[in-house]
Amino acid sequence: MSQDPGADWTPHEGEERPATPPQPQRYEGTPAAGSPPYPATPPAAPAPVPSSPPPAIPVSKRLAAVSGPLSLILFFVCGFAFNGWAWAWIVFLLPGVVFAWARAGHDHDR
Repeated sequence: MSQDPGADWTPHEGEERPATPPQPQRYEGTPAAGSPPYPATPPAAPAPVPSSPPPAIPVSKRLAAVSGPLSLILFFVCGFAFNGWAWAWIVFLLPGVVFAWARAGHDHDR
């Protein structure tokens, strides 16, 4: 069997190599001919400054965020310390009450 591919042989994908390697290209591209390198108008709003303080989170939202873990801790404290497993499940209603209280008066922004 001969290793000669013959006259009608065509290379498979990946077998052919270019004569010269391709030149590296910029990732962000180049501007079109005749256009300025940067936009002519400034951005509409200034970028946020990293040193500015974060926006204040209302107390009701903070309380709603901790009400779930707090109710679990309270459930175990009532159960283990007072042997109140039968009635300690009531504390799991607290997150719902806190969420309803935090949401009261804010139905217009749904």
